[in-house]
Amino acid sequence: MVSGILLSLLTDEVIAYFKLKGSTKNEGEKFYYFYESKGWNVGKTKMKDWKMAASGWLARKNQSKPDSDYIGGQLKAMKG
Repeated sequence: MVSGILLSLLTDEVIAYFKLKGSTKNEGEKFYYFYESKGWNVGKTKMKDWKMAASGWLARKNQSKPDSDYIGGQLKAMKG
């Protein structure tokens, strides 16, 4: 079990990293609590580098967002 002080330090470090990468406190908390609930495992394997996992998390999150310029261009072409 992790003490309250250590837990606070860990969450603060994760949040700071997410902000450094241009994300939000909320997204950092989502990442932290998701992996905390899984015992910091990826599948059945212990996570080796949480910063790399966080970068992957952010890349997947950004990948799922549609590119507004692309969509706008497609809509203009359809109205043509």
